[in-house]
Amino acid sequence: MVLTTSLPSQVIIADVCDEAFHTNTNNRKSGLGWAAGLPDYRTYPKSWWLDNFSSPNTLVSLRHVETASYSRRTERYVVYIEKL
Repeated sequence: MVLTTSLPSQVIIADVCDEAFHTNTNNRKSGLGWAAGLPDYRTYPKSWWLDNFSSPNTLVSLRHVETASYSRRTERYVVYIEKL
């Protein structure tokens, strides 16, 4: 999910599936009856964002949601890309 911000120089990409949890994430989806036939989630290693978007003029930050009630908080993360 791409979110807009009040800062024109910032992009937030939320709910990115971490490649380190590819198997867990897709097993969880397959366990849901209604989602069993859907394609696997696309996963990205955190390094992909740094390798493709970091530069002297661009800050890339990654973080996990810390809300205890969010069951997928270890499997997904948020990417912040900001033009400096």
